[in-house]
Parts: sequence; structure tokens; C-alpha cells
Amino acid sequence: PEGSEFLQAKYDTAFREPHMSDDETVLDADGNFPGRYVSRAPAWRSAKLTELYDTVDAVKDPNPSKKYIPRVKALESVDVPPKIAKDIKNRARRWMIDPEWLAKPENKDYDVETRIVDSGIAWGDAEDPEDKVERHKRFREEKDADRENKRARKAQVDKTKKNKAGKGKPKGKPKKKQPVGESESNTLATGVAGPSKATRGKETAADESESSDGLDYM
Repeated sequence: PEGSEFLQAKYDTAFREPHMSDDETVLDADGNFPGRYVSRAPAWRSAKLTELYDTVDAVKDPNPSKKYIPRVKALESVDVPPKIAKDIKNRARRWMIDPEWLAKPENKDYDVETRIVDSGIAWGDAEDPEDKVERHKRFREEKDADRENKRARKAQVDKTKKNKAGKGKPKGKPKKKQPVGESESNTLATGVAGPSKATRGKETAADESESSDGLDYM
């Protein structure tokens, strides 16, 4: 209504579809649709949010739709958590949440950024939730980029170490040393090549033959 505090921009997020009551179809005793829906408010709604919706519902629509189906507000609430929303505009603001409901042990797990965000500067916060979420997003992206850079640098260092280690190894198998022969040993020791085994064998045979022919028959 005109002049209402709920016309302020800080209440605009309350009119997003995820925060509205779900309509239930309740059939009459004969199983027929009675021509109206039953709306059950979620138990997490704060007193201020409930007051806002009651104020809006009390205003008569100047141009009602001919196809409009009335909603009847149920006395009982439904105990469901705020909906998870990818778009921050569809997440519940903290001012919308009943603090007593949120303080219950079974509901503390629902106090997460995917469901509930801060109310914003208009409600006395230091920053708007959109700015806070964007800042956290940039921080995560920078952290991921830094981790990826460290991984790339480590891979480069490992590659450099591997290349250096490979250069120090011989390319082929080392040649085996041949055993040094006796004649070679003599050559190395005196600088003059001595007779080979075959030559020495022939000389020994010749000496024996000469000795046999020169026997003394006295």
C-alpha cells in the first residue's frame, strides 16, 4: 500500500518466486476440486517477512484476473528449509529467516551460502551479498590458477632434472679389454717384441734334433 515501509528497495528480494508459499490442492469430501488452493507458509519465515506478505495480501487487486484461483492460508506451516538457488537473487536473505528456527540443531546445516546470504548494506551489513559472493568467487579462481601454475613449474623442473641426468650417462656399452699376450707383455716391458709361442716351439724342436745327431759313440 501507498506509504508502506515495504515499498523500500531493500524488501524487493522478498518477492522472488522461491520465497513464496507452495500451493496445495485439497479436494473436498467428494473428491472434487473446491475452486481454491491452500497455501502453507514455510516455518523458516521471520516475523518481518510474514508481516510483509500479510500486508500485500490485504491489498485488493485493482485488476484481478478472470482466471484467478483464490488461495486460502493454512494455519499450519510446513517445516522445509530455504531452497537452494544457483542465482544469488533467489537465495533467502538473513532478515527473512526466523532466528529461532535457524538456531535449532537440526536446522544449522541449512545455514549455507547456497541457501541463505547476508541481508546487505541496506540492512546494516558491511557489503551486499552479491559483492561478497563475487569476491569469494575471484579468490577461489585465483587460488586455482596459483595451484595450476605451481603444478606446471614443478613439471618443468622435473623435466629439466631428467634431461640433465640423461646427458651424464654413456651412449653405448663400454668395450671389454682384450687379455694381454706374453709377447705383448714383453713388448710393453722392453720395447722389443719377443718371439711368439709358435716360434719358440720350432726352435726347441730344432735344438733337440741337433743334439740327437751329435751323440758320442765312444
